Amino acid sequence: MAQATTTIVIDRPINEVFAALQDYPNYPTWQPNVLTARHQPAGSIQVGSRIYEQRRFMGQAVESVGIVTAYQWPTESVVESAPESPANEPTFRSTTHCAAMGNRTQVTFTIVLRGHGLFTLLSPIIQLGLRRDLRARFRRFKAVLEQPLAVTERTDPITIA
Repeated sequence: MAQATTTIVIDRPINEVFAALQDYPNYPTWQPNVLTARHQPAGSIQVGSRIYEQRRFMGQAVESVGIVTAYQWPTESVVESAPESPANEPTFRSTTHCAAMGNRTQVTFTIVLRGHGLFTLLSPIIQLGLRRDLRARFRRFKAVLEQPLAVTERTDPITIA
């Protein structure tokens, strides 16, 4: 088993932070190893929604399928390996908790990976890499959310009718 947790405070309101965490198609923006991510069915995420992620792992594209097993807007989301996931791949459980701190939000993310065979032998090394990856991932997430909105200069005349 390998487990990692990271906690970070983001200078944005909880609704904005939680919405960004549930915006799967934008995951590649702040998770460089994610190639694509989406959820089904389309629309609002709920218990039973499926999460499809394709990520780069050791130079290979690997797809994982998860099922949302707990969901409470805007504070909690739990995603676990889908039963149809290949038997030779590690299973996972990821938990996201958000807590409002005025106009700021504390995010705590935990992932637990369970495997067998070589995974068991390498789990201490995998756990170290996972911790490092989570810290970097959520620092990028914070930077993306906290960046100032770009203001563009209008060149066309504004017409008031």
